[in-house]
Amino acid sequence: MTAMQANNDTSFVLHFVQEVRSVEVDGVTVESEGVQRIKSGQLLVSLPKQNEKQTVLVAGDNVELSQDGRSLFSILTGYPFVHIVFEKEKYTVNCSVVPLVTVSTDGMQAMVNLYPPVKNEMALTVDELLEEVALHKIYFGVDRQLLEENLQKLHENGQPLIDCIVASGVLPIDGEDAFLRFEMEVGPVAGKIMGDGSIDFRERRMFIGVNKGELIATKVLATSGTPGTNVLGEILPAKKGKDIVVKVSDDALYLEETHEICATQAGILSIVNDSSVKVSAKLMIDGDVDFSTGNIISNDSVEISGSVLPDFSVKTRGDVRVGGNVQAAAVRSRGNIVVTAGVSGKSCRIRAGGDVDVSFVGRAKISAGGTIVIRKEAYYCRLLAVGDIRCAEESRIVGGTLACSGSFSGGSIGTTNAKPAVIAAGVDKKQYRRYLKTQKKIRDLEGKENAGKVRYGESEAQSPKARKMRKKLEKLRKELSQLNLENKGQRYSVEIAVHGILFSGTHLRIGNVQKILDEDCCKVRCKVNHKLGEIEIRPL
Repeated sequence: MTAMQANNDTSFVLHFVQEVRSVEVDGVTVESEGVQRIKSGQLLVSLPKQNEKQTVLVAGDNVELSQDGRSLFSILTGYPFVHIVFEKEKYTVNCSVVPLVTVSTDGMQAMVNLYPPVKNEMALTVDELLEEVALHKIYFGVDRQLLEENLQKLHENGQPLIDCIVASGVLPIDGEDAFLRFEMEVGPVAGKIMGDGSIDFRERRMFIGVNKGELIATKVLATSGTPGTNVLGEILPAKKGKDIVVKVSDDALYLEETHEICATQAGILSIVNDSSVKVSAKLMIDGDVDFSTGNIISNDSVEISGSVLPDFSVKTRGDVRVGGNVQAAAVRSRGNIVVTAGVSGKSCRIRAGGDVDVSFVGRAKISAGGTIVIRKEAYYCRLLAVGDIRCAEESRIVGGTLACSGSFSGGSIGTTNAKPAVIAAGVDKKQYRRYLKTQKKIRDLEGKENAGKVRYGESEAQSPKARKMRKKLEKLRKELSQLNLENKGQRYSVEIAVHGILFSGTHLRIGNVQKILDEDCCKVRCKVNHKLGEIEIRPL
């Protein structure tokens, strides 16, 4: 039933006018809805004394019901509409008001809703509209010309205009982070993300020579940013850029007054995580690290032309470059580690304060304070990085655990027959290492429990030793479920990007959210939908 029909009944009274008329738009005749504009506090619907029990009034959006339930009033300026239901000899009248002026929830935009005036109603003027805008305390970004254009369009077309933007705020511009501007060509960092989203896997430049007194880098300070303003005139503070702590060691000196880093002696430059600078000598090993050299312990940068053979170790404070393989050996550096060939062996351990760049990894463990770069393959290995893990688009990952505090990118992950890989991004490295240790403890205890049942039967399950073991298992499982693995600093930016095939069964984790892939997919990007609390998989 329409409002026009119902208004002829004595069950209720409408105190505004609605009408439908024909207008011509682009040479086509269409019906246009007109409604009387009402003010805040204006009476919209009332019940006469007779038939009052036959009608129920319902307050919709921006409408208030009187205490006696006999009247509906507008609580703001706008356009009233009614929805009327007649059922079982009783009317239900639901009235709502479309606001003339609205403000977005973030306060960054103000909009107007405009309906053609009804017969004998004065058309809305720009000054009246500006007055209403001011009543909503909209003081910033109001565009008078835009208001005039919208009113002119309403007059010409005779069609309602909904959510027309008439004022816009200005977003704050966040400050730039502090960084080191190097005064010499230091070359690309392997696995650097380019402006177009691609990853640069060019060879990393290492062992850069510097002279005594030479300026190495200048710290560019973080900026404060520029505050913004919403349409209500409220100042929106800008986020200040992040500062960095400049760390220098050995023959490098940081001057606080000028924010410059200089070399105090001639030597080799080592850069860790873009904010730690070291100048030291260079140790050259011409050949393999074997019985002829023994284990290497050095405060300098080390270049090994050959391989590091099984059971030997290299420990240094500077960068390390291995021209061959690292085979069931240990390499540890406070700087960056580059292995031109591969790293293999269950007992093989690579640990760097900065980045690790290798061609392939097989059954080894790598830990990095920066980024881990894999150029070809990784088989049943364990990689943990404070930064990102970046694998070439043609790379292949089979089995193992690859976890990082930043994002993961790689080629194909898994095969049809291999044990599924675990790929974790956005996890805190220390917490994730604790998570892995707790998992191992649980597996070991479960193995002992099952072995006891097989050997001694079910009676073993009731022994004091078995009960103590079950109690310990329960405690470990509870601890595992309560661990917070999320790296909060990168909560919304981390992702898992796969440029090849992502095989079913792969365990995906981003922060505390897990997903086991139930089907193969190709060229996908995985991110957390924080509203749903689940990992979404979308095409790259």
